[in-house]
Amino acid sequence: MVQRIGGRRHLVNVEKITRTTANDYGVRAENWTDYMTGVWMSIEPQGGREYQRARQTTPELTHLIGMMYDNGITSDKRLNFGGRILDIEFVENVDEANRDLFLHCVEQV
Repeated sequence: MVQRIGGRRHLVNVEKITRTTANDYGVRAENWTDYMTGVWMSIEPQGGREYQRARQTTPELTHLIGMMYDNGITSDKRLNFGGRILDIEFVENVDEANRDLFLHCVEQV
């Protein structure tokens, strides 16, 4: 039996990236569109830290997300939770049973 990380009480959208052509400066513009909408998930904050990057302090918040299995969920997707964006770092198929997934995510701050 899988121990669940909280109840799946949060409605979350899963988004996929649509790459567009590079602009005049060679910067690739990214557009995100819905892949799945209204998915019930559990969200468990794991921790936070701050680190120095280019002489600026950057916060990092990590979360463990639980959801039902879907083979289309990969690290090239992201989650949109009420406007909060969580990048999927890696996906864990719990017990390799194809029933539950744990998504290890970093929130964009």
